[in-house]
Amino acid sequence: MTAEAAQIVEAYRATHAEVEERMEQLDTPSRWYFDKDGSPLTTFEFVALFADDHYRRVALDDIPPHGHISTVWLGSNHNWGEGPPLIFETMVFLREAQSSIQARYATLEDAQRGHAFYLEEARRNILRAL
Repeated sequence: MTAEAAQIVEAYRATHAEVEERMEQLDTPSRWYFDKDGSPLTTFEFVALFADDHYRRVALDDIPPHGHISTVWLGSNHNWGEGPPLIFETMVFLREAQSSIQARYATLEDAQRGHAFYLEEARRNILRAL
């Protein structure tokens, strides 16, 4: 766990001391929750990190006036089959589209590359439309 993540978890733990006893049963690393580095998290650690908007956000870019692209840390494994845990997600929201684009990733680096790819594709398509 990164120093930033550990700090967030400790701050959350300190402000939620009243439920600490109940959390002991949730303090076992899970096969479902992972930090940004892919290290397993306890349920308590996951909840603390997920509650922090800054930790969750990987990238957010507006594409005025067409929409925006958001990449976030999901923390919970969204891979229901074989393969690595998918814990990041990029969503492309375009106002004129009837649906959004979604891509999921196993690593922070892949999520950052995916975000950059979709941002470049959106900008390229907007320029073609002009």
